Amino acid sequence: MNFVSNVTELTTAGTDLLLAMAALVAIYILRTRSPATQRTSYWLSIFSCLVVAALLGAVAHGVELPGQAGKYMWLVIYLALALLVAMFVVAVIYDVFGAVNARRSMLPMIVIALGFVTYVATFSTSFLPFIVYEALAMLFALSGYVYLSVRGFVGANWFSLGILLTLIAAGIQATKALAFTLIWPFDHNSVYHLLQIVALGLLLKGVLLSREKL
Repeated sequence: MNFVSNVTELTTAGTDLLLAMAALVAIYILRTRSPATQRTSYWLSIFSCLVVAALLGAVAHGVELPGQAGKYMWLVIYLALALLVAMFVVAVIYDVFGAVNARRSMLPMIVIALGFVTYVATFSTSFLPFIVYEALAMLFALSGYVYLSVRGFVGANWFSLGILLTLIAAGIQATKALAFTLIWPFDHNSVYHLLQIVALGLLLKGVLLSREKL
């Protein structure tokens, strides 16, 4: 196995690995501190998809892959990310509209996710379509949790902060607006991963605070 020679890509791989580790910690905390409910299963699915996407992302950015292996790995990454977004929307629907509507929304959201992956595999070589897909879902989620915050839903403020930070990270990723050097060069991808780690913590806090109400 040979690592890529580009130091920036290696840094991106490292931040992807950190994100995967943070998601694994979130899964452990959720399993040990939250009851085994339908709602918890949604969030475990979200964090599990993030682990898969981040681990494979670390490999895709940091390792020289032979032939078409890189292309197929990115398709699996897109699938994990698309399913993550789909389950995020389902989790939001659960909190805003209830368990029955969440169950009803799962199949349509999975179909949308698979359609998105099919589109990327057929027509796109850019990460931008995922950013747009994610941003639309996060805007829906943000509006839902702002509404719940006004209604006094416990933990809604933490959800809103986490989602807002995710949107900021997505904007940086899409526009390549921020990069810095701190021992190693961190480009827009690395910044995206670092912000997502913080956002993950905020979302986990929201899940844990609101678990007793549902």
